[in-house]
Order: sequence, then structure tokens, then C-alpha cells
Amino acid sequence: MAESIGETAAGSSIAIPTRFVPVESPYEVAVVRNGHTIYMQNAGQINRDSVRSVIDRSLDERLVPHYFDNKQHARFYLTEGHLGVGVLQDAYIDILGVEPSRWGNGIARALMDTMTEDAQGKFVLRSQPISKRQRANEWYSKLAKLIGEVVNVDGITYNVYAKGISEAEEQHWLGVTREKPSNFELKRLL
Repeated sequence: MAESIGETAAGSSIAIPTRFVPVESPYEVAVVRNGHTIYMQNAGQINRDSVRSVIDRSLDERLVPHYFDNKQHARFYLTEGHLGVGVLQDAYIDILGVEPSRWGNGIARALMDTMTEDAQGKFVLRSQPISKRQRANEWYSKLAKLIGEVVNVDGITYNVYAKGISEAEEQHWLGVTREKPSNFELKRLL
């Protein structure tokens, strides 16, 4: 956590956290990180239609209709104004998306930092190695190690990135990614 040095009335210095500030909120937890308010909720608390809309817009894909059915243990991270969304299950970042008009404003970084902290400093995520995802893949490669490329059960190729996991855990997470179906509706050629 980044800190700044302040002084007490008595003149001694104190550390003041500048990245992580809890705020009052009707949500389970809300924090301010890098200037962005992030609300954290479990699957039972979210407005599914609103979250689906944010994901569809930010990733320019249509979420599968049954996406929320198996997310009882996932945590959903939404920025104020619903400009960005993240979904974390254990150390697996299932979704990370930001409204395209807000790319480059630190929203993805604030979401990523919050989810990584909640996962005790580690994460695994997958991203398709296609031109549409090039910017995201370049960013992920700066944050994490590319641990492999897998073809999942739907026949889609993904790059798998990880941070803070051991080499022994890499094979486990590659297997999880192989078995995980796509989060988005598959586009079929006629």
C-alpha cells in the first residue's frame, strides 16, 4: 500500500494510507483505490442485469445467459458509475472489463489491485491471443507471467497469466483454464 507521511499535532510523523480507504456504502465493502471507488459484493447482492450490461459493453461480447448460475463463491467488483467490473473466484480473475471510453484512466489497475489484494497477492487469468485483446494482453504481460497457452472445452485458445503462484500450482491452473467454458456466447460461422 502506498503511504504518505503526515504529522500529528504533537509533531511526530505518521504513515497515512493513500491507495486503500474504506468508505460508507450500502454494499458489502467499498474502497477508494487510486481515486476510484470500488464496490465489492457477492453474487446474491449484485444487480445481474446491470453487471451483465457493464461486462457486455466493456468487453464487446455477450455474456452467456447462464454466467451467474455457478458464481455463488465469486466476488464482484464494480466501480462507481459502473465503468468497470471484475469477477474474482479464489485467485482466478474470471472477468476484468472497463468501458472503452474510459480506458487509460486507471480503472482496470484499481480493480486488478483490489482483486489481487483480496486473493492474498496472487491471481490467474486468461485472455484470448487475438488482435481485439492485444492491448489487454500487453498489459497483463507487464503485470504477470505468461504461464502457458491452452485450448478450453469450447475449442478456444487462451493465454494464461499468473502472479504469485508457484511453478507447482501453474499446472493446476492451466488445467482449470482448460476445463472452463467460455464466459461469452460463441460466434458461429454459418
